[in-house]
Amino acid sequence: MCRTISIVSFLLASIMFSNCVSENQEVFTDCVAEKLEQNDMIPYDGEILDCEFFLTLHLYDNKQYFILDNHCVDMIIYVINCNNDTLSVTQESNFFREKETVDIIGYKPI
Repeated sequence: MCRTISIVSFLLASIMFSNCVSENQEVFTDCVAEKLEQNDMIPYDGEILDCEFFLTLHLYDNKQYFILDNHCVDMIIYVINCNNDTLSVTQESNFFREKETVDIIGYKPI
């Protein structure tokens, strides 16, 4: 009887712990294909980019962020997430210090 109670207690504790962990973790959203489609871009595969617009992928705080850029145009840089939200000035300063740049993910052919 005592062993049955301890097994049941262990199972209940395990279920409660797994629910707590899953509630606190955010689901990672991959929206690269969506961003390429929204910007009429094709996937980047190492091509030499002259004056094409291109999109870079950055990881920050376990989320994907994107920056639209161009080697030939002076642009104001906006950091956008999967929901097309831009970062606040405070968030941007942390972003540029702590981000991980993945690579160019797509470009718009001229």
